[in-house]
Amino acid sequence: MVEPVGVGVIGLGQWGAVHVAAYQALPHARVVAVADTAAARARRIADEHGVPRYYTGWQELIADPAVQAVSVVTPETLHRAPAVAAADHGKHVLVEKPLAATLADAAAIIHAAGRAGVILMPGHLLRFAAPYALIHQRIAAGELGNIQALYARRNRARLAHRHYLRAHPALVNTIHDIDVAMWLIGEPVRRVRAWHRHTQGLANPDAVWAVLEFANGAIASLESLWLLPDGAVREADDQLDVVGTKGSAHFSLPASQVSMHTPSRSDAPDTLYAPEVHDGIGSALCDELSHFARCVQLKTPPTVITPGDAYEALRVALAIVESATMERDVTIESPAIK
Repeated sequence: MVEPVGVGVIGLGQWGAVHVAAYQALPHARVVAVADTAAARARRIADEHGVPRYYTGWQELIADPAVQAVSVVTPETLHRAPAVAAADHGKHVLVEKPLAATLADAAAIIHAAGRAGVILMPGHLLRFAAPYALIHQRIAAGELGNIQALYARRNRARLAHRHYLRAHPALVNTIHDIDVAMWLIGEPVRRVRAWHRHTQGLANPDAVWAVLEFANGAIASLESLWLLPDGAVREADDQLDVVGTKGSAHFSLPASQVSMHTPSRSDAPDTLYAPEVHDGIGSALCDELSHFARCVQLKTPPTVITPGDAYEALRVALAIVESATMERDVTIESPAIK
C-alpha cells in the first residue's frame, strides 16, 4: 500500500484553512505541518485538524523532513519565495492561482521546479469543477464544433472585496475565467481590451470587463464585479456561455445552489467549489488536491493543468490590467516562457 503524501500548507488565510480540511479528507494525503505568520491562527488550525506541527515561518516547514509536498496559499505577491525554496529542497509544489503576480516570479517558480525535477501544479480550481470539466469534455469530443464565442461572469458581494484589496481583480477573480476561456477555446489570446472601475473608491478596482480575441478569431467576454449587495442570499453569481459552430453550452451557478432561510440568516452555501459538508469530499478543491497528491505518489506531471497554462493565464491577466489602466488595446506576443 502506498503511504499518504505528507503535505505542508503555507498560508492559513480563509482559503489556506480550507486546503488543510480538504487534504485531511483525502485517503492518500495527510497534512503534517502548517505555517502562518500568525502563531495563534497556525496553532488553532493545527489543533482543529489534527496536524502534528505548526510553524510561524515557511522556512521551518520546508525544512521539515516529513513534508514531501507543499500547498502555497499565501497572497499573490508572496508566492515566489516559498515555492522556489520548496522546489530547491526537493518538495513538490502546488501554488494557488495565480501562479505569481509577475511574469518574472512565475518564470522563476517554473524554472526552480524544472531544475529540481519536482512536480509543480498551479491551483486553477475551475478545471476540477464538474460543470466546467463536462463542458470541456464535450468540446474536446467535437460536439460543439469550433468555439466562436464565450461569455463568463464572476460576481461577488461588496464586503468580500475588502478581503482582496491587495491585488487587482484580474489576478484574483477574472483569472479563473481567463484560464477557463483559454482551456475551452484551446487557442492563445492575441489581443485584449479591458475596462475597470473604482465604484467604492478603494485601492483596487471593484469592477472589471475584458474582451479577449483569440488567435483563431474567437471572442471571449469576461465580467468580474464585487458589487453584489452585502447580505444578499446570492453572494456569488457565476455564469458561463459557450457557442460553437455545432452547438452551445450554458452553466449558471445560482441554479445549482442551495438557498437556506432561517430566523437568524439567509444564505446560499457553497455546494460546488469547497462545501462545508463531509470536509468538502466531492468538491472541486478536493478533486484538485487529490490530483496533485496522486501525481506526487506516481511521480507524474499533472495533466489537467500545467505550469505553462498558468503562465499564459497570468500573461492575459496582466494584459487586462495594462489595457484597463492605459485605456487601449494590448497585443500579446506568441506564447513562450524562457
